[in-house]
Amino acid sequence: MANTFSLLFYLKRSKADINGEANIYLRITMDGQRAEMSLHRKVMMNRWDQHIGKMIGRNTMAREINEYIDLVTYKINKLYQNYIDQGKYISPRELIKAYRSFNVKPKMLLEIFRNHNKKMEELMGKQYSEGTVKRYRTTLNHLEQHLKEDLLIEDIAVTEVDLQFLNRFDYFLKSIRGCNHNSSMKYLNNLKKIMRIAYVNEWILKDLDFLY
Repeated sequence: MANTFSLLFYLKRSKADINGEANIYLRITMDGQRAEMSLHRKVMMNRWDQHIGKMIGRNTMAREINEYIDLVTYKINKLYQNYIDQGKYISPRELIKAYRSFNVKPKMLLEIFRNHNKKMEELMGKQYSEGTVKRYRTTLNHLEQHLKEDLLIEDIAVTEVDLQFLNRFDYFLKSIRGCNHNSSMKYLNNLKKIMRIAYVNEWILKDLDFLY
């Protein structure tokens, strides 16, 4: 459990536009760990009070910006307190992910896999061999069949992919598709890459250690 917890709203002045406007960022710090996110709001650098982390002024724009900052602060603090009340630890990165997940449609596994394969096919012969592209295409086909015929679903959110899901897919590959152990591991490793993409893009909270 974190002993220190702080929020800092600041401007990324190094990336200001030609008009002197810069994006507002939030930095969360817990026990020396840091993570940040953009608020997707811009203000003039000379209208920003870094001491209080808010926009200067009482006009409509200043009120809207400052009220939004207050709202973000409230939601982040509430999320953090919920974890504390449950005796759970959450990192700054995970807290930001939890905040972003409100009212956001989760990314779906097959959707990500299809986009990945499409990019591979476009780079076939340049970055990927025909054999590699074919293996990922086969993995996707097996996964689609597993979801549709075994789990009776069309797709699954990447946030729901866990060790139990992998074990069931492994069993499907060996029992239904007739794969030996080595072939099954190759397909699981291909799925591992897709889950790694999900982690890097922050579509899942944690890197799934059981995939490695």
